[in-house]
Amino acid sequence: VFKCKTPGEVALTFDDGPSPFTPKLLEHLAAAKIPATFFVLGTAVKEFPDALKAAYNAGHQIALHSNTHADMNTLAPAKILDEYTINLNAVKTTIGITPKMARPPFGNCNAACAKVLEGQMGLNVIQWNCDSNDWQYEGKVADQ
Repeated sequence: VFKCKTPGEVALTFDDGPSPFTPKLLEHLAAAKIPATFFVLGTAVKEFPDALKAAYNAGHQIALHSNTHADMNTLAPAKILDEYTINLNAVKTTIGITPKMARPPFGNCNAACAKVLEGQMGLNVIQWNCDSNDWQYEGKVADQ
């Protein structure tokens, strides 16, 4: 999926969390009454479970982004399955839900990846069509 069903509609998504910044982000989203989808990493869920719980309890959608942020196009199918099974189990253990959507890191999902995620796991692969390129500014704060 690369676009919303309704013209003019926007889906706000965040990848790679949860993180120490998630609570502040949730405050801003709540103040603006903006729903979002969080594509979370299994390793981050284990490190910041309370942040994931807060996002879920605030009504945001939770989806999968792999366990370790590996490039799925470089992995064998068994390793792709392992990455997302661990990710799914971390989310399920933490908030009790089984996400139905996944976004592969870097947007990389070749035929082998799609076969595992969609075919074996029954997940909907979600991509993006507008990139903020915020990853270019890692370590910098807003006023820089």
